[in-house]
Amino acid sequence: MRQLPDGRSVCDLRLAVNDRRDKPPTFVDVATLNDEADRCAEHLSKGRQVSVVGRLVYSEWEKDGVKHFKHS
Repeated sequence: MRQLPDGRSVCDLRLAVNDRRDKPPTFVDVATLNDEADRCAEHLSKGRQVSVVGRLVYSEWEKDGVKHFKHS
């Protein structure tokens, strides 16, 4: 949980999505804002199931010759 300079709350989460038992999970970064951020910070903890509605963005980049990727 953190505050933006204008006072709004932001709660950053990293979700592990296990869609197949024989594969490692896919990790997805999620940011919630304002009242939702407050509720997430108060009620969520590691291992809790959640449902997320929003936009999923996939990014790829290379740094020092190493490829990186991220869902957020």
